[in-house]
Order: sequence, then structure tokens, then C-alpha cells
Amino acid sequence: MSLFLRALPPLLRVGSAVAPGAMASLAWRMFRSPRDLDKPVSAREERLRDAAQTERIVSGTYEDAVEIQLYRWPAAAGTTAPGASPKTALLVHGWEGDALNFVAFVEPLRKAGFDVVALDGPAHGASSGERTDALRHAQAIEAVIQHLGQVALLLGHSFGGYACAFAVAGIPDLIEPQTVGRLALIAAPDTFEGVFHRFAQMVGFSEAVARRIHRRVEAMGGQPASHFSVRH
Repeated sequence: MSLFLRALPPLLRVGSAVAPGAMASLAWRMFRSPRDLDKPVSAREERLRDAAQTERIVSGTYEDAVEIQLYRWPAAAGTTAPGASPKTALLVHGWEGDALNFVAFVEPLRKAGFDVVALDGPAHGASSGERTDALRHAQAIEAVIQHLGQVALLLGHSFGGYACAFAVAGIPDLIEPQTVGRLALIAAPDTFEGVFHRFAQMVGFSEAVARRIHRRVEAMGGQPASHFSVRH
């Protein structure tokens, strides 16, 4: 671990005590800024990407519009009844992931008769943007579902699963509830408060900073931070 990373938590703890308002702004920026991991693409992922039909759509999120990259793999031949339209499965990756994370899912779903669509979320993969959060991610999912017209299976992993839940449930004045045939969540966190608490502990932000972030979330979503729970 670098000297900077070792020194960061103590510096942030001091900053949180001295200037919690300024530290809350920094925490919100850090919390919403996915890293570009620049991970190598495996041969399997490369084949999957090359086989995809791609398009970009615009999602008008609460902050600004972003371009969302979509990848589509049609259902395998012979898996759909004559004259019938294939079912659509929409796959939503987690934090600092991308559509290619689902490399093991695409072929089985195609063989089960699904048109498979995966997205790169805002500020992830080939989509535009520098920062994102569960609300922006959920608004992007909403835009994709409306673009596709009908989704038989919505599958989300981790942070993406959290956002899928809110795309289906809706948030008044921000997200119209989306109807899907089935919703599957893999290792999705339950509460915003829990996720931010773990982040704050890891990097060194204080409880006073966390309380300010909770107020930001309440102002943004029109509900207390505790409301944003998958159980709810």
C-alpha cells in the first residue's frame, strides 16, 4: 500500500472533525466516482463483445443526460416458437463493472430463448459520465426498459441489483415504476445507509459527515436515507 493511501484515513478523520461540511462534499464526490480499473479483457470477453449488436441510447438522469452503451445477443436459433417474439433478459452489472461481467450468463440465456441485453451503466465501461450513484443507475435502467419495450427478466448484480430494485419500485417524481416479468438480484446490498457507512469507515470519514450525506440523499430522493432499502 502506498504512503498516500496509508495516510488518507487519518487525514480524512482530522478533516471531518475540523470541516465536516467540506468533507461531506468530498465524500459525496468520492463515493460517486467509480475507478477505471483498466482490467485486461479475457479472450472469452473479447469474443462476447465482438459478437454483440451494439447501440447507444440517452438517459436523462437527475443531474444531466448520459449516453448508455447497450449490447445485444439474439436468442439462439430454434429456441423461439414460430411467429413468437423472443423474451428479453436485461443484465445490469455492479460497481466498477461492465456488461462483459456477464460472460457466463449470455449463452445459457440465449439457449433458453432469451434475447440478452446488457448495459454499461453511467460512468462505467463505454457509457458516458464521470460520476454515478444508485439513482442515476436506476434512471438508466428505466430508460433502457422503456427503449426495449418489454423485459421478461431483469437481473442485477451487487450495486446494479440495488439499482434494479429501485427501477422496478420507482421513486416519486424521479423514476416511473417499471414492470418486468421477473427480477433476480445477486449479492445486492440492502440499504444505502449500510453501504455508505462501510465506505466512510474504510476511508476515514466521520459520523458527522455521514449525517450530512444522509441529508443530501433525503433532499435528492424526497425520502429519508433509511427509506432506500431493498426490503422496503
